[in-house]
Amino acid sequence: MLIGLDDGRALNPAVVGAKAAGLARARRAGLPVLPGVVVPAGEDRAARALGREVLAARGSGGARLAVMQAGVEPRLSQELARAASRLGERLVVRSSSPVEGEGVWSGAFASYAELTPSEVSRGVAGCWASLFTPHDLSRTEATGRRAGEVAMAVLIQPEIRPSFGGVATVGEGRPVEVVGVAGSPASLVAGWEKGHRAYVEDDGRVTGAGAAALDHDLLQAVARLTRDARLATGGTTIEWATDPDGLWLLQVLSSDLPAHPPAEEPPSSIVHVDPRLASLVRVLIDHPGPLGEDLVLPWALGWQELPAPLAPAGAADPSALLAEARHRAGELAAGRWGSSPQEARSRAADLLRTLRGPAPSGAFEVIDRLAPADPEESARVLGCLQALEQRLVEEHRIPKAAWLRHLEIAEIELLCAGAGPLPGRRIGRGRWEPFLVSAVEALGAPLPADPVVPGTGAGRVRVVHSALDAEAAEPREVLVATHPLHYLAPLLWECAALATLAGSPAAHLFEVAASLGVPTVCALQLDGGLTAVTGSGRTAVASVDGSSGRFHLAWM
Repeated sequence: MLIGLDDGRALNPAVVGAKAAGLARARRAGLPVLPGVVVPAGEDRAARALGREVLAARGSGGARLAVMQAGVEPRLSQELARAASRLGERLVVRSSSPVEGEGVWSGAFASYAELTPSEVSRGVAGCWASLFTPHDLSRTEATGRRAGEVAMAVLIQPEIRPSFGGVATVGEGRPVEVVGVAGSPASLVAGWEKGHRAYVEDDGRVTGAGAAALDHDLLQAVARLTRDARLATGGTTIEWATDPDGLWLLQVLSSDLPAHPPAEEPPSSIVHVDPRLASLVRVLIDHPGPLGEDLVLPWALGWQELPAPLAPAGAADPSALLAEARHRAGELAAGRWGSSPQEARSRAADLLRTLRGPAPSGAFEVIDRLAPADPEESARVLGCLQALEQRLVEEHRIPKAAWLRHLEIAEIELLCAGAGPLPGRRIGRGRWEPFLVSAVEALGAPLPADPVVPGTGAGRVRVVHSALDAEAAEPREVLVATHPLHYLAPLLWECAALATLAGSPAAHLFEVAASLGVPTVCALQLDGGLTAVTGSGRTAVASVDGSSGRFHLAWM
């Protein structure tokens, strides 16, 4: 029922999970990997079925409690106790799911340290139960899987007491980046510690601020181990630790961080700050997608502040709400542009293309010449759209009201006509985001930060103090948190960018961000901490450049 790391079956991630399979390959290549045994995927079937059944009736907490109470079957428990006693008196039990080879699962699931051989069975059950934690259920849904579908192997190894530990990454044409801390690397990868960062070139030169804090010989040894692990397994990132017996490879995985920043649509070049730019950003933040471009922007351009939505009379169905919003928006656009609704939309589309182009400043003169829009009619359009969002949420066709602002018009029409709920999906970068990046950089104050994941993004700031704050997050916001902690991972599927005040690039959360291409910075120097963003009563908007470490904050 158990598989040793030296067993040929341990090379198969479908059997022992990605974590154990990577270590088995490295150990077979002669790299310093601790011995271990694996409870293979498949032994967890009963636990997953039980958790899925209880989840429907009693939620996440009930599912985890049921799995823990059921434990492992007696025969497996006895075999675990025998194998564990041969490994040592103090053991580590770690999840090793096949899906953990994907960066989006970095830091997911449970690990248990300082277990005795008699306690290992409970650690295995704990790893199975972690499939049903709220944040891992969210991750499961975001990746298009059903609760209980992800298989879980479990790895058991001796525990060491590290004197130093950390993470190292190597990429094509780049030096080995080493991040280390004194003691265990657990707090580093969990996002609590910043650590010391240094770079080891192919010729042995060591650079970076962390070079003085970490021993030169240790850095050289970690760099060699990182390169050897890449040759043996193809993995580009390792977790490492040292104890009196030497340097150990704790984990090897493939990093999704690209060698060069991804190509992006060039943003508009905003050379000077036009006084009307802030009002345009406010409108774009609230109406960033195809629906806003079709039914709001043609008449809302130039508004200093849009009116409060005015609810439509009666309880109209979604199709009627969309039709009313279209009719009223067309009349508003026609009045502003002094033409038919169809021609007004066409002229507005040309203007919007100019705003997104390389020289947007001239568009503001055109906006100034437009006739004012009727405030009450404008409020009625916004009220129809707000009511439409609420109805589609109530009918469980979209998960959040803000989703509607990012969908294509054809998708919205299908939803209004009664199509089934949208499947789980990622809300990606919209075509106005490059403009927003440039606009916020022009309007906002620059704040120093360390680059983590390349790329740019912009949006309303969502300060996340805890998992409760995370529930309120909306698509294409810039997440700002104190530490890069695991409960933020499900939010990365929809956010525009991520910034943390603490932590280091070694945190597991940043592996998730890299795999999803979410522009990220850490060590953001925000005077006053998170309260500096939440305490003013105004709307904070930010742009993030994860390649250079630039973070700009503007108030709207």
